[in-house]
Amino acid sequence: QLKLHILIAAAFTQFRKMFLSKIVNSAVEIIAPHIKSKVERLEEEWKCIQSFYNSSKDKDLSKLKYHFEEISNHLENIIRYIKEEDIKIRMSSKPFSNRNCIDFVLENNILLCLVNYAQKDPLIRIEVIKFFTHFVINIQPLLLSAIHNPLEELISSLYEIDEYNTELIQELIKLIHAVIRHIIILPELIVLYFKKNEKDKTNFPMFSILLDCINIRGQTGRVSREALYLILRLCKDDGCFKTFLLNETEFFEIINLHLKMAFTALPNNNTLIV
Repeated sequence: QLKLHILIAAAFTQFRKMFLSKIVNSAVEIIAPHIKSKVERLEEEWKCIQSFYNSSKDKDLSKLKYHFEEISNHLENIIRYIKEEDIKIRMSSKPFSNRNCIDFVLENNILLCLVNYAQKDPLIRIEVIKFFTHFVINIQPLLLSAIHNPLEELISSLYEIDEYNTELIQELIKLIHAVIRHIIILPELIVLYFKKNEKDKTNFPMFSILLDCINIRGQTGRVSREALYLILRLCKDDGCFKTFLLNETEFFEIINLHLKMAFTALPNNNTLIV
């Protein structure tokens, strides 16, 4: 009978601990609810974007102008979480910690989805390009190898679709410049963007776009010229690139035109200097 009392007392004690633990946990949840991590918040932002486009498959997106600001805010928040996580890691004693936000973006093919959305929805194209630019700036250069397919698809397709949109071109040039700055750190990555096609012709879409834009006045032309200079410096000893430059581009003709335009812009001085 004594043993029975002991067992009952032990069971009661265990029950009381479980009951108190449950009460305490509930109280903690009420007083201090679960604080979502940055990657959880990022996931929520992405789900909102997906939800909109999944529900708008059969609609004319150009007429749904009300969604632009909302999608833009979601994209800005995703980038903000990536930046905040990156800053926190850089300031910590573990600089090589996992970047969960970036990993989530890569593992869920978010970049490729955004390319598809931008191709179909003209209202968000510039915002998507800005997103890519910020994303490139915040990743390690080595990760360019993981995103070069959606990156090239975005740059090439949007330039072809909307090459007369001044603001879009300006943002594309900024994106290309950010990519080239990363490639300077890891030059071997250039092979991802400079390659031959089936007809043995060399494709370098970013170079071609930059070349098209060097004569544009203002920031776009200046950034294009700077990015071109970086590429030329990077590839100066590459035989394939030299062949591409000489035989498959109008590089020298365009540079010649640029110099002529610069010369004609000089102040007119008819005074004969003796």
